[in-house]
Amino acid sequence: MSGGEMKVKVRLAVVAAILRGSGRRYVSVREVGELLGVTSWTAGRILARLEREGVVSRYSRRTYRVLHPKGSGGLGEGPGEDGGPEDSHKEVSPPVAQAVDVNAARNGSQRD
Repeated sequence: MSGGEMKVKVRLAVVAAILRGSGRRYVSVREVGELLGVTSWTAGRILARLEREGVVSRYSRRTYRVLHPKGSGGLGEGPGEDGGPEDSHKEVSPPVAQAVDVNAARNGSQRD
């Protein structure tokens, strides 16, 4: 496949599980884009969708707060624990990249 367009599907539940399981309180649009191998614009759309699903909430223009379900023992859910994105330099675990098989589409194994 040379040039042209390619569509990639991302399972939001997998991205949500990775973000929640990473131990991170904050994630940037750029970091999610790099993790998934997509543009920042696409990563922003993914995070906006996760915000509608209650997985993240917008903290600033480019940063989202990862929300954890009550009783999960997640970070940042108690009073006074919202100290800002000071821990945003931790790496998000890479397994989310496995949910998006871009190489298979490039090699032609997923033709429309």
